[in-house]
Amino acid sequence: MDARERALMRASVALGLLVSTLKKHDLGAPLSLDDPLLRDMLRQLQENLQEAEANHAVSSAMVPLNKAFAQGTLINAGNVGALLNQLKQVDALLKDAGNPAQAMTA
Repeated sequence: MDARERALMRASVALGLLVSTLKKHDLGAPLSLDDPLLRDMLRQLQENLQEAEANHAVSSAMVPLNKAFAQGTLINAGNVGALLNQLKQVDALLKDAGNPAQAMTA
């Protein structure tokens, strides 16, 4: 297993932890993005995706998530479900990550 494959596996685990954590949140309540645990999980996911040279589709799917965490400290209740759906889309793309020739640059 090469370094890229290991990084993809770590990204998948980080993504799974983030999804699992968000699923435990009450979807009818706003979500605070000030939580250091959530921020750390997102940071780990981003780092592993960069290391894995994730393809453009994965990188593009991460843009709304990165913006949400960068621009706000609170996601309203209606958008928590949308955040989970976005993470599921990233998961599907991650499982089908493209070849390194289409990879994003660090």
